[in-house]
Order: sequence, then structure tokens, then C-alpha cells
Amino acid sequence: MQDEVSRRIAEALKIELSPADEKRLARAQRPAGKAYELYMKGRASLFSERIEDVNRAIADFERARQEDPAFAPAWIGLGSAFARMGFTFDPDGDWLDKAEAMSEKALTIDPKLPEARYLKGLLAWTPKRGFDHATAIAEFMTAIAGRPSLTEGHERLGLVLLHVGMLEEASAQAHQALAINPVDAMAQTHLGLCRYLQGRYQEALEVTRAAEEERSSWGAYQLALCQLHVGDVSGAIESAEQGAMRFRGDPAEHSLRGLIAAHRGDAAAARNHIALTVANKRSFGHYHHTQYDVACIWAMIGEKEQALDWLTDAARNGFPCYNFFEIDSMLESVRAEARFTSLIEELKAECDGYRRLYRELLSASGRDSDAGQPAI
Repeated sequence: MQDEVSRRIAEALKIELSPADEKRLARAQRPAGKAYELYMKGRASLFSERIEDVNRAIADFERARQEDPAFAPAWIGLGSAFARMGFTFDPDGDWLDKAEAMSEKALTIDPKLPEARYLKGLLAWTPKRGFDHATAIAEFMTAIAGRPSLTEGHERLGLVLLHVGMLEEASAQAHQALAINPVDAMAQTHLGLCRYLQGRYQEALEVTRAAEEERSSWGAYQLALCQLHVGDVSGAIESAEQGAMRFRGDPAEHSLRGLIAAHRGDAAAARNHIALTVANKRSFGHYHHTQYDVACIWAMIGEKEQALDWLTDAARNGFPCYNFFEIDSMLESVRAEARFTSLIEELKAECDGYRRLYRELLSASGRDSDAGQPAI
């Protein structure tokens, strides 16, 4: 639809399309009737982090694929849903392998499909691939260059950027996703996470609540973190308890409770929750946040070496967000340690590399670092 509108506007304004524009429009896959409708329904479900929505998306993408096996986006949608299952809900399953297979099938149908590059970015940014930030950034930006209206491309690019400490750029991508789709709960939640990592805790709390994603494990967890940082300990306890009732088995359940215990000065309970975190370890995509929580717990109860071990592991397992490490009050006790200073220097250099890559890719796509970026 977007490509057809572009062509009609060009004709109305007597604009001469470049050969590259003509080729892009010529190869654009036209909507495939019922398959396209089912595909769009599946996409809409994936703008949420709730398991019931992901299962609904899988069902719709499966029906779209059966309706028209030659409709490549249906295969990409199914792969994206499988990737979400493996990342967020069932890390021990073979979901990521299935997603890889869906990606390859889609590329045999349409080798230049932007959504296929998006899926490759999803698969690169997983525990299985060691959170390959650089590849994910490149793939998401390539997908966006080919399909600027790809909401999930902006949202996932922003998610990777915030993990590597590029918080302003991440915020801009979340805003861009919301400009395209104002009801993208994932983009709204990640905008709240940006604010949290910037130390803007009250604003983060408000944005997180507005996303209404507390019915997801991550949303409930993020809400509790925000409440804890604004001093609403009773609210954090309530959010943690509600999350524990709904999402049993997530290691973040124990690390969050450990943070609350440490915040209240209960070192024995904090240590117990660390033990439970270790005992329930699974390779969820967000486990690096659990590792970071444990680092904070150790720091708050005075075990500096343990804190620095866990902080280093979190950074090297996909969460090298050094600028948050520098301001989080929960890490105050280790901030003067030589190991902390050395780690921050290492992570700053790493982030500088990602920032250079980001700017080079923007330049290569014909945009400067400020072009098309909404107010932060």
C-alpha cells in the first residue's frame, strides 16, 4: 500500500522516479488476499509481550502460510513469533532453529525482502548467538532502509541500542516506532526502559504504566524496578508478588525479590534469593538483567568482589550499558573499585564502536545522524 501511494504521489506531482525507485516498486510484493489479512493480524499480536498474543500470532501466521505458501511475509512472521518464543518464554525449546528455517524459506521466495533482514537481526541478538549487537544493528537498519514503515524494526533497533548504552538514539527509535504505530506496547515499554536507564525514574514509571504491559513478565518486572527507584517499596513488593503469581519460573522473579530485600536491609533474605536465582537459571533472552540485579544485590550487602563478578558477566552477556552502571545508586559501593573503573573504560570503548557503526550506516543510507529523528 505504501509503495502504491508513493507511485501515485510521484505521478500526481510529475516526479520522475529513479531506476532504483522503479525497481523497488516493481518487486514490492502485493497483498495476497486472505493471507495478507492473516499476516497483518499476526503482526498486530506481536506488538505485545504476552504469551497469549504470541500464540495467537503463531496461529495467524500458520494460517497465512497455508493460505498462500508463496507469500514470503507469512514465513517471516512465523519466524519472528518463533524467535519471540525462544527468547522470552521457552529458551530450552528449538524455537530459534525453527525461526532460522522460516527465514531461509522466505529468502528463497523473495531474496530482497526487508522483513527477512529484520528476522536475521532478531536471530543475531540472542543468547545462542552471544548477543551479536553489531550484526543486529546492521540487519535492523538494513530492514528499515528497505521498509521505513517497519514498526518492529525501529522498536527492536531501539532495544539493542539501549542495551549498549546508546540511550538517546534508542529513545528516538522508540518514538519513531510509536509515530508509525501509536499502540505498539513494546515500543512504549522500551521507551520507559530508556527513561529508567537515563535515571529519569519517575518519568520511566509513568511511561511504563501507560504501556499497560504489566500483564507480561517483563512489564511487571520493569514496573517494580521503577517503583523501587522512586522509593515506592510497597508498590514494588506488590508488583513483584503479582508477577510471581503470573509468571512462575522466570529467574527475574527471584532477583527482583532479592533487590527488594537488600533495599530493606535484609541481607539473609537477599542471599537466599540469589541462591534461588542461580538454582533456577535458564537462558532467557533477558537473563543478563537478572545477572545485573544480582550484582546490585551483592553490592548493596557489601560483597564487592561478588558484585563485580556478576556485573562483568551481565555486561558480557548482552547488557554493556555502562552509562547506567555509572549512575545506579544500587552500585554505589563498588564505584570506586579499580575493577569497576576498568570495566567502564572497556565498555565505553565497545559502545563507541557501536556508535560509529550506527552513524556509518545512517550515512550510507543517505541520512545523517539527526535526520528523521524525533525529539527525545
